[in-house]
Amino acid sequence: MEKICFALHRFRADKKEAMSKNFVNLVEGISQKGEKVVTYTPIDFITVAKVEKFFYRSTSRYSSLAESVNNLWLICRDINRNHLDYKFINFHIATPVESFLLTVFLCRSAIKKTVVSIWQSYLTFDELKGNFKYFFSNSIKYLHILIGNSFACSFLYTLSLKQFHKVIVHCEYQRKQLVVHGVNDITLIRNGVFSLNDFPIDVLPDTKVQSDDFVLLYLGHAKASKGVNTLIELAASLEASKALEFTLILALSGFGEKKHLCRLVKHANLEHRVCFKDEVSVLEEMTNADLLLLPLRTCVGTSLMPNVIIEAMSLGLPVAVPSYPELQELVSLGENAFELDISDIDSTSRMISTLSKNRSLLEKVARSQKMRIRDGMTLDNFVDGYFQSLT
Repeated sequence: MEKICFALHRFRADKKEAMSKNFVNLVEGISQKGEKVVTYTPIDFITVAKVEKFFYRSTSRYSSLAESVNNLWLICRDINRNHLDYKFINFHIATPVESFLLTVFLCRSAIKKTVVSIWQSYLTFDELKGNFKYFFSNSIKYLHILIGNSFACSFLYTLSLKQFHKVIVHCEYQRKQLVVHGVNDITLIRNGVFSLNDFPIDVLPDTKVQSDDFVLLYLGHAKASKGVNTLIELAASLEASKALEFTLILALSGFGEKKHLCRLVKHANLEHRVCFKDEVSVLEEMTNADLLLLPLRTCVGTSLMPNVIIEAMSLGLPVAVPSYPELQELVSLGENAFELDISDIDSTSRMISTLSKNRSLLEKVARSQKMRIRDGMTLDNFVDGYFQSLT
């Protein structure tokens, strides 16, 4: 039996990064369907599946661009040596530059077997123009995106993607971006986190045990692009209003600027309101929270089907996010989510105060969320989509 090869050159084995977590879920799902699976990752990972694994390091610097390129080269080198044993090669990437480098590093016959999975959109000129002040003030932090994942280098998709066997994206917004570059044979597979068989979404209660505090939750990186600092401003506004008792939990992945956030909390005298957590159970934190806050500054650099939103919706935890067209396929503001206006903190503070007193509205949104996830955003659908594309 020919093997199916899965490759990811930027990888975290602790499942705190969505792309890595989805990769492992996919590998395990395809293996459970009886396929022989081979993986190429920078470091080893724990899995219950029978997988032939290639890895290159004992530890990995996930944020190092130089190491990322080196990982890509090492993986492509070994795939070139072994590709005759593979039915398909499924390479997971995020940017136009990575797509182009694959065509440079992989041999011609390997490229013809390669199915490229793209997990992120690129920064458009319209988004840069519309949010110019923010990007300009953070130009150093976003230099790698402007160079490697923006409209400025998107022509690399035009040069590279037509050479591969197939292209997979995970939301309609991505598909529309790539069609502009003349790529028409695109498969859309929406990612999912929970299996309906393994995780009984249907029997989860519509309500949870209520506490005195209204619990606000953030789960993710502490990078500037995630806008976590605005949550400190929001907490200060809520505290000043004295409209409700609340706790803001910042469950951080370890990637970003936690020390800066701690200083902001201390400066605002919010130590009694803001709780930092590092090692957490996502399910436990979401079960105990009232509202998930995702104050994204931009959608570039993140999946447009974020795991954290899918997890929250699966559990019926209401979500508040800014209004971005990139997220509209998953999030319908006013129907299955609330708008988090990071440009008007006081207005957002009043919205949260109102929600804290309207449990029936929160429960209505929770039910709408669960229905949205059942509509093709489960782990079963995700794995089945890939299985059909790779077998």
